[in-house]
Amino acid sequence: MIMLAAYAVPEEEVGGTVMPFGGSAFGGDADKAAERMRIVKERGRISRFVMSGIGSSVRVNGIKGPEAYTTLGRHIAAVQGKVAADGIKIGFFMSPTLNCGINHPWAKFTNFDGTERAFTACPGEEGFRKDLAAKAAALAAEAHPFLYLMEDDFRYWGLGCFCGNHLRRFSEQTGVDRDRTALVKALRETGVEGQKLRMAWHRMQVADLVATAKEVSAAVAAVSPETRIGLCAPGGFPERETAEIACALAGKHRPVVRWYGSFYGYDFPVQTSGRLFSAQWSRENLSPEIEYMYEADPCPRTRFYASAARMEALISTTLASGFCLPLFQALLSREDALETAPDYLNMHGRRLDRFLAIKEEASKGRLVGVQAWFDSDMRVGGMGGDAKKPLDPESWFRALNRFGIPVTMADAPVKLLAGHHTFRTMDDAAITNLLAGGVFLDGAAAETLTERGFARLIGVRAAMRDKIDFSGEHLVTKAQGEQITFPCAFHQNYGLDGCAVSRLEPQGARNLTEFSGKGSRQPAITYFENELGGRVAVMAVNLAGCQSSNVFNFRKRDLLVKMFRQLGGDRVVPACVLDRANVTLLANDDGERLFLHAMYLSCDPADSFLLEVVPPYAGGRVEVLDGAEWKPADAEWRESRLALRPPAKVKVYGTLDLRIAKGGRK
Repeated sequence: MIMLAAYAVPEEEVGGTVMPFGGSAFGGDADKAAERMRIVKERGRISRFVMSGIGSSVRVNGIKGPEAYTTLGRHIAAVQGKVAADGIKIGFFMSPTLNCGINHPWAKFTNFDGTERAFTACPGEEGFRKDLAAKAAALAAEAHPFLYLMEDDFRYWGLGCFCGNHLRRFSEQTGVDRDRTALVKALRETGVEGQKLRMAWHRMQVADLVATAKEVSAAVAAVSPETRIGLCAPGGFPERETAEIACALAGKHRPVVRWYGSFYGYDFPVQTSGRLFSAQWSRENLSPEIEYMYEADPCPRTRFYASAARMEALISTTLASGFCLPLFQALLSREDALETAPDYLNMHGRRLDRFLAIKEEASKGRLVGVQAWFDSDMRVGGMGGDAKKPLDPESWFRALNRFGIPVTMADAPVKLLAGHHTFRTMDDAAITNLLAGGVFLDGAAAETLTERGFARLIGVRAAMRDKIDFSGEHLVTKAQGEQITFPCAFHQNYGLDGCAVSRLEPQGARNLTEFSGKGSRQPAITYFENELGGRVAVMAVNLAGCQSSNVFNFRKRDLLVKMFRQLGGDRVVPACVLDRANVTLLANDDGERLFLHAMYLSCDPADSFLLEVVPPYAGGRVEVLDGAEWKPADAEWRESRLALRPPAKVKVYGTLDLRIAKGGRK
């Protein structure tokens, strides 16, 4: 857990789902805006709004002064006065921030190639900071919003701002005196030294954002001390620094962050759970002091793609992973959207009690399972780094979330690592320490370890394969009878369905599965116990971009579960779904009960599920969340296997919530 020291904040809560609402809706008519909010509360049971204004029009129309924020603040205050008796609270959605507008008077944000963002200010400009703080204070003085949310343009882009001021400051701070071209080249170098340089540059950029956040926070607190200020986390921005900026904005209040993770432009069920990687990582690894909202954003970009069923699945699953509530943009910030997209709002009203029940149960314990591991500092290295070998920390998470195997981002006995970049920025001591435990590597990660001289600790030498010269994979077994062969998508001419396969040369490891073809056999999955007491498995298939049936099939799933338990003990996979494909399973353990949340991503309705549960929960009392109530489940134990019949058929994007007491407790 990454803790943020020196932030002793009170226990504050936003108080429910938050919905953006257009400040210019109904032509600025406060009575009509208030009436629409009452309808939303009645239909969707939402009573927290953040009104937006100014917005991205400044990119075309030009920068706005504090007087525009004063006017908007008065409008928000007028609406708040009309709905306060209804239990409705109104905040403000601050957009834009750094994208302050065309023709602004400050130094422009300069890209690595020397081009400028015409409507974006350099975050290191003192004049810009004071202007942004003055605008925030002007609105707060009039509206006294319960919550300020800073839009996700409160960030830097790419490698950061390369204006003359930043180049000069970096030279003074580090002694690295380079022009823009030379500095960009140095920042993109792979390896430990390149990472150190990137980190120093990155910290300077973040320091500017933190300084701006503190100035805004102080200005708002001076005129509206009750107002909380939160941050909409920028997509792809480093998690640790996002939390640092959020704490600077919060001042004396509890930090609040709207985490990113919505889907823009498609509605593919099997890709849903993988896209929740960053959300789950943030909730498991960052400070519990922060109140997290999930970006449940069906509009505007996914209006005709994201169903209300998907929104329900995303909201409930993020709550099961520890989120506090969603920011639900179901109205598109427009007055007409209540008629054009009613399903989102109706769904929230129907399912709110269930959401709250899931949230309460998730708060009692912590997520457990195999650990999809990556060094959070690699997020910095991934910004403009080696484009040929991109950072891909989500590979194991995406794969296992199709298999009904619980995955955690917190520390766990078995760590799963994938991708060439995984070890490039780690020193030898950190790698050695990692390999003293239970580790499962894909071929790309094993290649990097081989290059670093760690073949003796992983039991194989891994190298890039220049062609596919096999056509099948089978289990190596001494048992008599039929050989277990795995379905494959190998083809000599086409390769392996969008991913690479490494060549493994055993250096003490034994083969668990082998590739075969043309009379030759080659290692496909290996297992090794090294001199440090570590247990290391290597899979030749590279997970980046993998859609192969060689990875996504039931027999391989069973093998992986056994492998995980061999690497870290039975409880490393406390439960798994045995008989259904495309099921995401979260496992939450509080020491007395196991809370399981399943998100079903198959288009075939299911009226039963078969799960495997290991001690101490095998054989325990089972309850199912039926609507918003916990009821005894229609279930039967067969030793460690649980045959379950849910209260109703589970359809695509449906969720299933169980809690299991320790075995023998009735």
